[in-house]
Amino acid sequence: MTTKCHILPLTLFMLLFVSCDNNVVSRVEYDAVAAHADSLEAQNDSLQFELQDIKLYNDYLEKIVDSLQSVP
Repeated sequence: MTTKCHILPLTLFMLLFVSCDNNVVSRVEYDAVAAHADSLEAQNDSLQFELQDIKLYNDYLEKIVDSLQSVP
């Protein structure tokens, strides 16, 4: 019983490796998708920096609005 429990995960793991290198998706297509994913990740990083700048500017503007509202 315990031998079967160990063989099943190992078999599934080996099948995963065998299926990763098949001809369903060509290497060129895979490389193109990987390059596009890298491009999207770089764009995401850039947008995260821009978002932080916008948040800081928003905080600054909120402080100005608060100070203007406190003036009688």
